[in-house]
Amino acid sequence: MMAMRQGQGRPRRGWMTAMVLVAIALLAGCAEASDGAAGTAAEEPLGVVPPDDGADDDAPDDRDDGAALDDPDDDAAPDDPDPAPDPAVVAAAIERFEATEEICADHADAVGNPPIDPEHFDGAEVVEVRPGDPDLVVIQDGVGVELFVALDRDEVWGGPEPDAVMPAPYSFGCPPEVYVGTLDH
Repeated sequence: MMAMRQGQGRPRRGWMTAMVLVAIALLAGCAEASDGAAGTAAEEPLGVVPPDDGADDDAPDDRDDGAALDDPDDDAAPDDPDPAPDPAVVAAAIERFEATEEICADHADAVGNPPIDPEHFDGAEVVEVRPGDPDLVVIQDGVGVELFVALDRDEVWGGPEPDAVMPAPYSFGCPPEVYVGTLDH
């Protein structure tokens, strides 16, 4: 038999550790490449399921989280993003706007400006009742001009604040104490 030199009797353990690290790196690289843009295999520890990305929202949910799915006591869905505005608020905003037609005509006559065309007042409709502020209603007049009716102040604004630009023809054809805002030149 051959005599073993000192240090050769038993293989060193260092090469085995190096081989294990190389194997882990290769496996991690393969897993990451197969995941594409998601990259969850490299980021998630083994045994951890990545969070659902919501791609299959139509699939039935087998989890029982204890929440009732259909509660007959709920009159309105709390997450309804666009609840119907109060019909009384809608009617009050339109009535207030239409009532200003005569006020504007009298003002225009008194200051020597031409009156506003009646088609502006005909066919006005509510665009939005401001969330959290039902006294500020966005309307669109008969020709598409957007105005804000402040029911609590008995005013009409050109924007969401009283100092917004009042669009023509309202800036010259209506009294500034009712049609509040800066002049549209």
